[in-house]
Amino acid sequence: MDNHNTYTPFLSSNRLYFTKITSSHCTQNYLSWLHDKEVNLYLESGRYPETLDSLLSFVNNAYTKEVLFLAIHKKEDNKHIGNIKIDGINRLHSFAEYGILMGDKSEWRKGFAKEASITILNHCFNRLNIRKINLGVLNENKGAIKLYEQLGFKTEGCLKKHIFSNGEYKDVIRMAIFKSDLND
Repeated sequence: MDNHNTYTPFLSSNRLYFTKITSSHCTQNYLSWLHDKEVNLYLESGRYPETLDSLLSFVNNAYTKEVLFLAIHKKEDNKHIGNIKIDGINRLHSFAEYGILMGDKSEWRKGFAKEASITILNHCFNRLNIRKINLGVLNENKGAIKLYEQLGFKTEGCLKKHIFSNGEYKDVIRMAIFKSDLND
């Protein structure tokens, strides 16, 4: 359990608060998420970073471009349960790319991914003036696709045999949401 109470909340929701990911988040626990086959089954990143040093480097390098890279914490115990990221922010065309990692499996199926997603999407639409949020999801990740559809994301296309995962090339569904489509 992560009992840090020195994190400064950037955003909050009913049960969660969000902080900028820093070196203090680069723990063995976070690293273990990236090495857990069930957690990263559908992630494009594979098993990188592999060490605490490479995780720290990954986190530090994330901020070399315009990105919103936040740790998801439970309010009740400050536990770091996942991360959410908005990157590829394009100010000219006003779009960005969404990604989420719910790393703590003991917190799965409790609605935290949906709550975190609604919070970050509202922030993007209402505070950052982003008009469109895009994402890519492996076509076999039915749980994520269901969540994205519940949120209001619409399928825009399919990239055939786009990602190499578990020994084969897999299709990636491209989805997007506009502010008017958000179901919160």
